[in-house]
Order: sequence, then structure tokens, then C-alpha cells
Amino acid sequence: MKITKLIGAKRIRPAAERAADSKRRKKVYSGKNYAPQGVIICSDKKAFLGMEHKTPPELSDDLIAKLKDISKHGLWYEGDGGDIPYTEHLFGPKRNYSGGFDDNLDKMKFSAHPPEFISALFSNLPPESIADYIVGNGTILEAMHAAGNKISSLKDGPAPTKEIIKSFLRSISNPMHRLDFLKMANELATKENAEYFIKVGAEEMWPSNWKNYPNPAGKIAKKANDYRDTWLASKSPNGLYVIGAGHLIAIAEYGKYKIIGGNAIQ
Repeated sequence: MKITKLIGAKRIRPAAERAADSKRRKKVYSGKNYAPQGVIICSDKKAFLGMEHKTPPELSDDLIAKLKDISKHGLWYEGDGGDIPYTEHLFGPKRNYSGGFDDNLDKMKFSAHPPEFISALFSNLPPESIADYIVGNGTILEAMHAAGNKISSLKDGPAPTKEIIKSFLRSISNPMHRLDFLKMANELATKENAEYFIKVGAEEMWPSNWKNYPNPAGKIAKKANDYRDTWLASKSPNGLYVIGAGHLIAIAEYGKYKIIGGNAIQ
């Protein structure tokens, strides 16, 4: 599953969707080690729970008990915590969490903002949900610069300079598709232009065959994800990490861990 940073705005969920989620939460899954979106148990103090974003996880009771016990050593969400409402029946509200795991990544003391982390701008559900971040009186490029770390998965590190943003936009451009994102970013930062810019970027970064990373934008997003997944596998502190299931494949590879279940990871 394509995941970098979920920084989107909150939305009001339809009643039918909430009812379906409630029914799904109450369902009892028989047997042991049932986790279609995957679980990695690293130790008695550290684990990763894979999720399909904005969907309650399906877990057998034995895994729920293990994960709740591990969560006593720390409880970490991905992005801005957009998945917390879908796991609240398991781990409680946001105040129960230690924070977002990227908060720890921020402590790595980067001397300059890694441009690949700006790929978070195109990695939200729906993509245009954070268009307001790049709306302003000037150009989209100027609005991106003014937004600073709001458009990145690195929140507390050095903000991206205008030159770093330009470098990122050049790196995701695709002559084969006649896409020049730096040129597009020189358009006026209206709501309409901002939404179009983000939608095109998301389609380019996350096409239906995104796992093959066929486009430059996807390769840049993979670079950011690889950095985060390597850190999660090797340097992250103890606790339970509730993250997009797609991360588990890389974490298992980097850390030499076994994925429990995971048959539904996409």
C-alpha cells in the first residue's frame, strides 16, 4: 500500500460507514495469529501493526492481547494520527499515544531538509484534502515555501528552502508524460490550481502499478519511505507502531523479522 505521510484534513464520516466500522470492530475472529494486514512482533516490548488506512484492523484475540501489552511500552501512530479513530476500540484516543513515529525521526538532526520527504504532499487520502496548504496570493511554489514543513513528513527539522523545493519538483517531473512540476508550480496558487497540482502529482506518484515505481515521482517517494522503514526496523524506540500495512514488507526485510498473517497487504 502506498504510504508516506498522511497529513490530510479531518472529514466527517457518513453514518453508514461508521455503522459498518462498528459492526466490524465487534466481529470475533476465531483461531490464532489472524492478521490479514499483518503484524510483526519484534520482541516483548516492540511490535508493528499493519493497517489498511481508515479501516479497522482485523485481528484475532491472541494478537490483540499481545499488542495491548506491548503498547504499554509506547504507542505510536503514523502521520497526523488519521487512523486513530479506527483503532480507538483497541488502544483508546489520541491522548493515549506517545506520539507520531515521525516525531522521533525529526530528532535525527538533518542539516538540511531532505527533498524526498516533500513527497508527503502527494500522499494523502484524498490527495486534494491538503490543497489549502499551497493556496496563497502568489504562485504555488511560493505557497509551498511558505507552508514549510506542513507539506513534508519531516515536521520539526529544517524547513525546505525554495531551492530544495525546486529540486524536488524537478526530480518528480516526467518528460515521457509531458509533466513539468516546476513549471506547474509557477501557476497562481488558487484553490483550483492547487487541487489540480496535487491530484496530478498523486496520480504520477501512485499509479495503479505503483509497486513497480514506474515514474520518477514514485521513485522519490520510495526513497523517503525506505529511509523511514529502515529507521523503524533498526532504530525506533520500543512500543507498538500502528502503521500502513505496506510498511511491514520493508520493515520485515530490513530487520529480518517475520510477518504474522499479511495475506491482504497490497
